[in-house]
Amino acid sequence: MASPPQAWGPLSEAQKNIFRHKTLVKIAEKHGKTAAQIILRWHYQRGIPTIPKTVRTDRITENLDIFDFTLTAKEMEAIAAMDIGHSEIIAHRSFCTARQLNSVKIHG
Repeated sequence: MASPPQAWGPLSEAQKNIFRHKTLVKIAEKHGKTAAQIILRWHYQRGIPTIPKTVRTDRITENLDIFDFTLTAKEMEAIAAMDIGHSEIIAHRSFCTARQLNSVKIHG
């Protein structure tokens, strides 16, 4: 059986003012949560394992505080509609990216 997809960098590495996106902020205010918590909850409700990177204790605690609310179907759809169809973190179709990834030695 294949492994499920995994959200590596589920918070978009805090790029493009993701935590101030109007859709996320509106949903966050409704639930008394942060935009980061809304993003993590969206992944959780979709069954996507996430790996949010942080070394700050307050953010680790915040990232774990996503289990006391549920996003509605409408909220889930609104967040899904934010998809731009490609990663803003890494250019998967770029020659430079391919060269960089091919230079990484994983084993041995």
